[in-house]
Amino acid sequence: MKMIKQVTYGVSFLALAGCGATTTESKKEPLPSGSLAMVSVTNPSAQPRASQSVTLSLSDLGLVSTQDLTTLGFTANNQPVDYQWIDQDGDGKKDAALLMLDFAAAEAKSITLAELAADQQPTTAKQTHAEIGVKVGGSWNGKTYEGGVFQDVEAIDLPPQVTDHSYYLRYEGPGIESNMVGYRVYLDWRNGFDIFGKQSYGLHLDQVGQDGYDSYHELADWGMDILKVGKSVGAGGYGLWKKNAIERVSDVQDWSAKIIEDGNLYSAFAIDYQGWNTGDLTTDLNAVLSMQADSRLVNVKLSTDPSIQEMAVGLVKGGSKVITGDLDITGEAWSYMATLGEQALDGSTLAMFVLFQKEDYQQFVEDEFNNGVLLKVRGGELEYYFGASWGLEPGIDLTEAALVQWLKDQAEQLTISPRVVINNQATQALRKKLGGAQSALAWAEKAAAAEIARHGNELAYNQYDTMRQRPANWEYTMGMMTQAIYGVGKATSNADYQAWAKDIIDSFVTEDGNILSYDKSKFNIDSINAGKMLLQLYKDSSDERYRIAAAQLADQLKDHPRLDAGAFWHKQRYPYQLWLDGVYMGMPFLAEYSLMFDDGHALDEVLQEFRVAHEILRNPDNGLYYHAYDEKREQVWADKNSGLSPFFWSRGMGWFAMALADTYALLPESETEKRAELSQIALEFVQAILPYQTENSVWLQITDMAGEPGNYPEASGSVMFTYLLVKGALTGLLPAEYKPQALQAYNAIVDNFTLVDAQNQLHITQVCQVAGLGFGRDGSYQYYMSEPVVDNDPKALAPFMMLGPLVNQLVQ
Repeated sequence: MKMIKQVTYGVSFLALAGCGATTTESKKEPLPSGSLAMVSVTNPSAQPRASQSVTLSLSDLGLVSTQDLTTLGFTANNQPVDYQWIDQDGDGKKDAALLMLDFAAAEAKSITLAELAADQQPTTAKQTHAEIGVKVGGSWNGKTYEGGVFQDVEAIDLPPQVTDHSYYLRYEGPGIESNMVGYRVYLDWRNGFDIFGKQSYGLHLDQVGQDGYDSYHELADWGMDILKVGKSVGAGGYGLWKKNAIERVSDVQDWSAKIIEDGNLYSAFAIDYQGWNTGDLTTDLNAVLSMQADSRLVNVKLSTDPSIQEMAVGLVKGGSKVITGDLDITGEAWSYMATLGEQALDGSTLAMFVLFQKEDYQQFVEDEFNNGVLLKVRGGELEYYFGASWGLEPGIDLTEAALVQWLKDQAEQLTISPRVVINNQATQALRKKLGGAQSALAWAEKAAAAEIARHGNELAYNQYDTMRQRPANWEYTMGMMTQAIYGVGKATSNADYQAWAKDIIDSFVTEDGNILSYDKSKFNIDSINAGKMLLQLYKDSSDERYRIAAAQLADQLKDHPRLDAGAFWHKQRYPYQLWLDGVYMGMPFLAEYSLMFDDGHALDEVLQEFRVAHEILRNPDNGLYYHAYDEKREQVWADKNSGLSPFFWSRGMGWFAMALADTYALLPESETEKRAELSQIALEFVQAILPYQTENSVWLQITDMAGEPGNYPEASGSVMFTYLLVKGALTGLLPAEYKPQALQAYNAIVDNFTLVDAQNQLHITQVCQVAGLGFGRDGSYQYYMSEPVVDNDPKALAPFMMLGPLVNQLVQ
């Protein structure tokens, strides 16, 4: 039996390029003559992926929207690649390239961007379409448009007479289709989403509704309208959850719609709801709906007032079976809700589905007309997908087992995106101009300038942190970024950088030394890390506020729960657990605070943390460290005998590496035994990790699993290991003979993880956004592959900037 046609949706709506590659490490290679950029793309799956879309930011390719793109194109092995220049944000300017690729299992492809003659361009069939049909040549009679003929338009601002069945809009609103299925949205108070099922695959919307509203409700050669929307939101429509029902977006002062793209591989339209009365406020709502070739899913992006924190997405209730996906998954992973049964307008089998990220999930809901899912709106933004499969499609298998497997496959493909690495002319030029270690301070300055330009003061209290998609608060990444940029400012005598960092910290510290948004009762050791900036500012200013604030963090560590062996719990929320992350979050602060204000009385506690981590988390066979340990052996990720998590995660070990380097540098020379103990641990550590460097002298996401599908060179772990090598060689933590390896590792960071965009801004690429354990994170290999791979995450960017002054000292 045939499965539902395999379609993929790629990374185009999830993350722009800048991700890592498993087997293709080409960033240090020079660009071929005549090429503008090289892109390596790797299928992260052990399964083939057909029609895999990959979206590349124009800026990341080194291009600008004002240049002539018509003469450019992409090739792989000297053969043209199907692509389309697209406008993702609807501002009328091209901002990305969408490529459509077929992959064997774990296959890596090398893509070249260059000038292409007309006969070298791909001959891509048109497989998507978006349209708005409006009657012209007639006249209004009350709320009905009489006479005239339909004409496609690029945009429409609805006349005030328009309501349902006004005979003004062809099939009553904008439509969108791929070669597999089509959809329409009622552009009126109903705001319902309808489905055009296809008996034959291809593009058919331009035939639909030319003779009025009735014909497309009857089966034609191409297919038919297959859904009765009624009082529901239809197939994947949106609204507010109020009084235990989905309230449609109906009370609107003005509707408008426009076609954003109508291309061979990608089409999109936008709807603006102006003056939307939610009952609590009057605001605007913007929706962008898009489809790709060989896909039955519509991507929906909603933008509205940030005060709206939830929206419901629904499927018309048809008495069919409701199917829901796994929710015991990580936050950025995708899951689904579907209905399946004889719910098409003609009584045939129809499946409808919504895919959403676990982080957005609130609860499944149901009312008289809809099955739905209530989703979180983050900072005024919400993204999800909807789609449908019809039993009369050619060769389709709509058994429940086939549908569930297909939905699982789509959720996995949305969750685990292709690994993408870009090398462009601007990046190559800056590497040639600056070189590597000899210009480490210049690299750090460029990184600091770019980060401030991108995000301004978003990390300050009462601001919205767009990187983490939540209000800014007192947390470890804020501490890392302020510490890094403050340090670059000190090393370069740039008072603006220091002032930026100080202003962020000051936004949290009140006049009496309290820390806004900090909560001791959570006993979260991550909260301690930013305290290092309090100590730095106190040393530089003698302002008592910083000492008082730092004392609150030290007080937490006095009361912080511990393992029987003496190490600190990671958080109250993660009881009886030691994570490598926590050693970095707490120990350098505790050591420095104790030396500044307590005559070093806590140094024994600091050393005990390292001893416990070394004894419990280190694998004696290869010297690598497991991510975490559960003293009770109760967590799903913990081995029932050892209590250990199963894999060696490079950034987890990177946290431990930085903790070693920073803590050793703080210890007075008189603490000879403690220094010697840390030195021995660090030496063993370095001897363990160096054999796992890739041929390009960086490290993989899972340190010891080269060649496994999905594994990729990962920036944060690589930068943190380099930090230990560099600072260790500087301070005597490591023998002096490790200096060459330290400088080689730094040069590899520059060669493999830097990207300069068309605005001359520096990016650090291929960063695992987050990885933890518990609460849907099972510690499996698949889990570590499933977390998003992004650019400029603080956990790589901050230590890269910290390296600038250190490497500068090392090369002197």
